[in-house]
Order: sequence, then structure tokens, then C-alpha cells
Amino acid sequence: MPLSWKAFFRSFFLTILTAAGAEAQDAVSDPFEVDHLVVTGSNIRSDSPPWVPESIFTRESVERSGADSLGDFFRNLPQNSGPTFTENQNDSLSPGGSAIALRGLSSDATLVLLNGRRLAPYPFAQNGITAFVDLNSIPLAAIRQIDILRDGASPIYGSDAIAGVVNVRFLEKFDGALVNAGYGNTTDTDASEYRASIVSGYTDERRGFQAVVVADYF
Repeated sequence: MPLSWKAFFRSFFLTILTAAGAEAQDAVSDPFEVDHLVVTGSNIRSDSPPWVPESIFTRESVERSGADSLGDFFRNLPQNSGPTFTENQNDSLSPGGSAIALRGLSSDATLVLLNGRRLAPYPFAQNGITAFVDLNSIPLAAIRQIDILRDGASPIYGSDAIAGVVNVRFLEKFDGALVNAGYGNTTDTDASEYRASIVSGYTDERRGFQAVVVADYF
């Protein structure tokens, strides 16, 4: 093949490659819209796998128990097997307080959360040294669900979750009002019980606003 033809084919081949590269570059440089990507990390457990020892109590199951308070409800659970106390205990150094203790350990080894957030401990420690969250400070009438993790969770939450975690969930997106009243007594009418509660809520989804007012008497 003459040299001129070789030079011609070489230049023609280079021209084709250059045109293809320019078209590919134009295709890549075209603007396009990308969806927003949000990555959120949290130490709060979400849906647990089936092998995790977890007990879930709905609002209906709490109402069927006939409990007057959250402490009264936990008092009858088999998971609450540790040394606990109630608001009516005479030798308690925490007047009016009530606690939960999972798996036979003390109450300071069970973490109590409200909507996944920690609560301040009761100002008067049991026996002067054992810190706990007062269950009676959580109104029973506003509870939507109770999740109990019957296993140690100290790698996630710390040393106050060695025995387990109790997460109390309040009502969400609640609009309206709930009124409840009850009375109970023995056949000898010597142990009367009174209970009343009012829950009122307002939700504005457009502004992202929610307000719930609860009054609980027992």
C-alpha cells in the first residue's frame, strides 16, 4: 500500500475516534437531576430481629389489665423480677416513687426511655444509693405502646441497661380528647380506689406541630 494511503487511513481513523470521544463527553456533561440522599445514624433500636427477647404491650392490653398507674401495670409482669418498691411502701426512702427491675437485678440496671429518650432520675434515690426513673411520673392515659427488651443492652445504652430497656411510647398525631374515670372497692367496702384521666391533643401536620395535655389521678 502506498504511503499516502496509509497516512489517509490513519488520519481518518483518528478523526472517527476524536468525534466519538467528543460525543461521549457531551453526553456526560449534560445536566441531570439527582435525588437527595440522607443518611441518618442512631443508637436507638428500631425493628428488632425475631430472635431478640422483646415484649410489646399495646394500649389495649394495658387498659385490659385494670392497672391504675404504670407502676401498677409493671408490678404484675413476670419480667419485673428484681427488688422493686411501690409508692405505698412504708420503708422506702423514695416517697411516692415506683420502679421496675428486670431479670432479678436492681432498678438502676434497667433503663427507662420515653419515646426513645432518657428520663431524669427520681430526686430521692432508693436506699439512698439506687437511682431510678419514677414510673408514676409517666401518665398511663397517654401511653400508646410499651416495649420491653428482656436482655442486656449496655453496648448500646451504657451500664444502666445491663438488665434491659423499657421504652414507653406516647400517643402520636392525636386530635381530640379522651376522658376516663373508674372506681373500685372490695365486697367489704374497705379498700376503695379512684381513678380519672383526661387526654387532650392537637396536631398540625402542615406546620409540624403537636401538643398533648394529660391529667392523671389515681
